Amino acid sequence: MDFVCLKRRFGYDYNEFQGRPSWKDYQELEPSEEADLNYLDVDQLKKANENLRMKIAELKMLRKSVRQQQMMDLRRKLQEAEVAALKEEQRHHIERFNLDVDRLKQKELEDQLLNLERKEVNHTLFKQQRVADLYMDMLAELADKGNVNKPNP
Repeated sequence: MDFVCLKRRFGYDYNEFQGRPSWKDYQELEPSEEADLNYLDVDQLKKANENLRMKIAELKMLRKSVRQQQMMDLRRKLQEAEVAALKEEQRHHIERFNLDVDRLKQKELEDQLLNLERKEVNHTLFKQQRVADLYMDMLAELADKGNVNKPNP
């Protein structure tokens, strides 16, 4: 005796269908149903078998194409992640380069300012030296005339 799960027409009432088949759905095959199954001849079974094999082959091809597509998607995501990482690294290098350029400009400006200060100090010292030389010349000239440290008569 063969037992099969017969398709039962489930109603829309919740009390009528609880979401799974019950023992009522498993019944013995009627002799007429068994005769229907035996009625299928060899050619029909071969055709059905061939159709099933074609569908299985088609499913295998579909699975293979889906796996290939998934691999391509993963590769693309990996490449996008690598590109994003490279762009981020490039951005950091550019920022670091710009900071270095700014530091060099700042150092150059500081050096220019220091050179200007040195020139100004040297110029001031030169002027002071000239004034001191003039003062010494004037004192020497006065000393030659004899007016230095002489009391007034």
